[in-house]
Amino acid sequence: MRAKEYIEENGAALCHLAEVRQVIADLMPLRRDKQQTDEYFNRRLSADIRRREYLFRMELFEQGNALQKQRPVLEEIDGEIPAEISAEVREELFHVIQRDESFGYLFFLLGTEQNAKRKHNPIDCLPDERRISEAISRYRDDYPKQRLDDYLNDEMNYQQYDRITTIGHFEEDEQMLLDYFNRTFEVYDQLRLSKQSISTVRNLLRNLDFADDRRRYWTLDFIVHLIDTYETDDAALDRLRKEIERVMAPLRPSVLGDEQFESASRSPIYLNPKKGTKLDFIRIVNCFYELGGFVDANGGKLTKKTMFTAIGNAVNVDLSAYDKDLSRSLSDSTALEKHLRIFDELRDKMEEIFNSK
Repeated sequence: MRAKEYIEENGAALCHLAEVRQVIADLMPLRRDKQQTDEYFNRRLSADIRRREYLFRMELFEQGNALQKQRPVLEEIDGEIPAEISAEVREELFHVIQRDESFGYLFFLLGTEQNAKRKHNPIDCLPDERRISEAISRYRDDYPKQRLDDYLNDEMNYQQYDRITTIGHFEEDEQMLLDYFNRTFEVYDQLRLSKQSISTVRNLLRNLDFADDRRRYWTLDFIVHLIDTYETDDAALDRLRKEIERVMAPLRPSVLGDEQFESASRSPIYLNPKKGTKLDFIRIVNCFYELGGFVDANGGKLTKKTMFTAIGNAVNVDLSAYDKDLSRSLSDSTALEKHLRIFDELRDKMEEIFNSK
């Protein structure tokens, strides 16, 4: 769970909600930078630690200890959280970010403090730069950006950019495209923060302000794609996705135009939205492709991307990110047995069909 979503769902139970919310907002753009996170922690969250250090040095000074010959000075920093509550704020922050991998550097600092209180079962809080970066990419909440290139260096963002410009729905105007991505991720963030309340989601969707239906449609289209790619295990986001689809449906004819709409609507087949079905379908189709089961109109070799695009259109599912789905499932320690389960089920079904004859 992202820190912002934790705050949204549990804010009433936080004693220092305003301080926690501000710290999370301040650190959002610093999550990739260990040094800046450390500096912020020391400057804003450590008043009580500095006070303890000051009192210790003052005691040495008053005792005439040679280790502290000069009278110490208590450092006070503008904007720091008061020493009286800073420990409590750190405690609440620990719980807020505990399941948010994008705050790995802050979690190391807070987790180290937690481990000092524990005699057994220490917390594994060592930061992993790769996991932090992957989490930020997965969460898509590092907006706004000032340059379009900062979005297009990401493969999924580039694919969406290529899609909306190739079909002619967006001019290749850099500022317009930058505004599109900034707005898309802003809306995606807003909707996720409200995902536990369908009535709130519906109200948000009804009142989203866009320049025209075209931008509304393609913003929501990309959000659906992001949910399909990254959030297949979140039941609340699955419901959110369905609400978005309700809004998109009446926009399709006018936005896509007759030819594109008829093409997009041609197949009456829909892949079952049941959790895990999409990934299992990709596994099956990928293996059949690797066995040489698909060719082009002339019997020649078909690219995997072309094949998955066509298969996706046939079942009304965007499979353009098939490679990311596959690579993520192969690299996230998923056991081979889990990958093979769908093939075992197919074999069992074939045996059942054969024996029923």
